[in-house]
Amino acid sequence: MVQQRQVAYKVWISDLINGKFVEEEGEWDPNYVIIRNNLKVSRVNVIASVVNKYKNDENSYAYITIDDGSGAIDVRAWREDIGLFDKCEIGDLILLIGRTKEFNDDIYVIPELIKRLDNNNWAKVRKLELEKEFGAPVKVDKESIGEKKLIINVNDKGGIIVKEESASEMLTQTSRQKVLDYISKKEEVTYDDIIENLKIDEKEVNEIVKELLREGEIYQPKPNYLKVI
Repeated sequence: MVQQRQVAYKVWISDLINGKFVEEEGEWDPNYVIIRNNLKVSRVNVIASVVNKYKNDENSYAYITIDDGSGAIDVRAWREDIGLFDKCEIGDLILLIGRTKEFNDDIYVIPELIKRLDNNNWAKVRKLELEKEFGAPVKVDKESIGEKKLIINVNDKGGIIVKEESASEMLTQTSRQKVLDYISKKEEVTYDDIIENLKIDEKEVNEIVKELLREGEIYQPKPNYLKVI
């Protein structure tokens, strides 16, 4: 059976990070994100600026963070695919084609193609296309923790800043340190390993892991596995 290649949709990043990820059970059915207009997006075509870049010492995992003015999202790669990031640096405007994925309720993109764009007018053209198709972006730039929020911004050096609104009330320093210490003592651990061995509430572990990933304390050497940097 030949699997049909899915359409790479032009979308706002904010619609991706605030969309609902659906994991299909069929072998040939692709996972997707439901965004506005009930559009099912398994592949994306995004024009955005690179605001952060990271590669581990083993050259086995890397990611960039991109921002299109509506929100920021991580683009993650493993092993030989990390060479795709050689084509871009912080501050570059790029065209990205990739597949939508999710880990611990965090939607990200696996790259298939990255092309650096020398003319910034491409960003203006894309903005007009998206406004015509979807309207103005919903600039939420946040992740909910119950009724708490994490506001994501970009500093003048291109780094990601996460500002918490009462989120610290839910992520105790003790639990955070327990999770970090546990991961550091293992070669690799899974999300389920942490919950089972530390006996911490699943929701709290989920938020701690997402925070540690964003701060660069830990990374994913391969999908669904965690390791201290």
